[in-house]
Amino acid sequence: MKKIKFSKKLLVCMFLFLLLFVIAMCILFYKTGNEPGTLISCVFAFCGLEGGVLGWIKTNESKNNSKEDDYEN
Repeated sequence: MKKIKFSKKLLVCMFLFLLLFVIAMCILFYKTGNEPGTLISCVFAFCGLEGGVLGWIKTNESKNNSKEDDYEN
């Protein structure tokens, strides 16, 4: 059985959180008629930043691994 990397687990959890968050915001809007725009912006900004940092880390790891392989050959 292949071990799942932490970053993939984190992305899955983040997507599930965002799905639940959107559902909760829809219910809140339906019941009150208002939506917390600042909270929504901050949550999506944080998740976008987190996903971007994970992608940046993955890209740098790939570059470092390819440089090490070139150095060994």
